[in-house]
Amino acid sequence: MQLEEFQKRDPSFQENMFLSHANEIIKRMFTSISCNQLENIQHFVSKTVYQNLKKEIEEASSFFSRLIYDEIKVSTLIDDFKEIDGYWMIHVTAHCKYLKYYLSLRDGHIVKGNDTVRQDQNFKVVFKKKIGASSNEFRCLGCGITISIHEGGKCPQCGRIFDLELFDYILDSIV
Repeated sequence: MQLEEFQKRDPSFQENMFLSHANEIIKRMFTSISCNQLENIQHFVSKTVYQNLKKEIEEASSFFSRLIYDEIKVSTLIDDFKEIDGYWMIHVTAHCKYLKYYLSLRDGHIVKGNDTVRQDQNFKVVFKKKIGASSNEFRCLGCGITISIHEGGKCPQCGRIFDLELFDYILDSIV
């Protein structure tokens, strides 16, 4: 489906806002891996993506190292729009430039990779959102307070993690 047709079917869609959101999620993903704090992006990614990222961190830890992404630059381009099983699926090419290396947890030295040469890589990414979902704020299902869905993934009052997929686009897959 082309952009014009998609905008007729979802008049709330704004291409620039979506691309900004997509870039931010991908940057947060790399940063969360580096900080070993995946809980910071749990609500922005699907369960499958979350588990794959967790495995990546665990693999680095098994070699007593931490995977670091540094100086991250991301630009995205929409490839296609689809409607599948009650969800909008937006296929994106994400052009990413970053430093990628592994630091030893024992002495802080680089054990693999390079901290001076940027990698330049394209990823095929799919974002999905439930059709009809459109909101910048919602009430926590745990305690009922109003929460901005883009500021964080859990309720500041009760700590409940919320499911962004019900309100906005999440990163559903990355290859």
